[in-house]
Amino acid sequence: MRKGMRNHLVLIKTGIAVLLLLQVLPTILAAAEDRPVDRFKDNLRQALAIRYDPNLQGPERQADQKRQIWALVDAAFDEESINPLILRRTWPDLTPEARAMLHPAMGWAIKWKFIGKLYKYNVRDISFKEEGIEGDRYLLHARIGTGMFNHRTTFVFLPKNSGWVAVDIIVSGVSLIEHYRRKFDNTFSRSGLSGLMKHLADEVNEEFAEMGYAPATTP
Repeated sequence: MRKGMRNHLVLIKTGIAVLLLLQVLPTILAAAEDRPVDRFKDNLRQALAIRYDPNLQGPERQADQKRQIWALVDAAFDEESINPLILRRTWPDLTPEARAMLHPAMGWAIKWKFIGKLYKYNVRDISFKEEGIEGDRYLLHARIGTGMFNHRTTFVFLPKNSGWVAVDIIVSGVSLIEHYRRKFDNTFSRSGLSGLMKHLADEVNEEFAEMGYAPATTP
C-alpha cells in the first residue's frame, strides 16, 4: 500500500514538473531563438555605421545622420516597459490620462542619453560579450568604445509577448533606470504631475541641445 502511495506521489510530482516546464518553455525558447536580442545588436551596429558613414558627415548632413540613428535606437528600446520601471512608486496610482501625458518622454530620456554618449565620446566600436537569462531578465554584456572611453555596458531585457524587449542600460555599474527613477519619483512627490512633466521636458531638451538636433515629433 505504501509503495503504491509513493508511486502515486512520484507521478503527481512528475506531472507538476511537466506542467511548470510547459509554462516556462515559451520563454526559454524565445531566449534560445534570441531574435529580439539579435535585432537589438543589429540596430546598434547600424547606428555606429551611420555615425561614421563618410556620406553622412559635415554640418549639412548631421540632421539626416542623427535622424537615422534616432530611428534605430528608438526601435531598439521599449517605451511601454520603460515608463512604469522608472516611475515604479507612482505609476500604479496614475490615471490613464496622466500616463498618456507622460508617454513617451521617459523612454526618450534614456534613448537620447545613450545617443548622446555615442557622440560625446566618439564611440566607434561595440563588442558583445556573454549573455543569458538571470532571474526574470535577459542580460547582454558588451564593451562600448576603445582606449580611455572603453565602457563596460550591460543591456537589460524583460520578457514581453513571448520575447524580450530592451529597457535599461547599465554603464560601469550605473543603471539609467535607477538614475532617472531617483530624479523623477522625487520630482513627482514634491511637485506632482505638472512638475514631473516640466522636469521631463527639461531633461529631454537638455539632451537635444547637447546633440544639436531634435526629431520632428517630440514628447
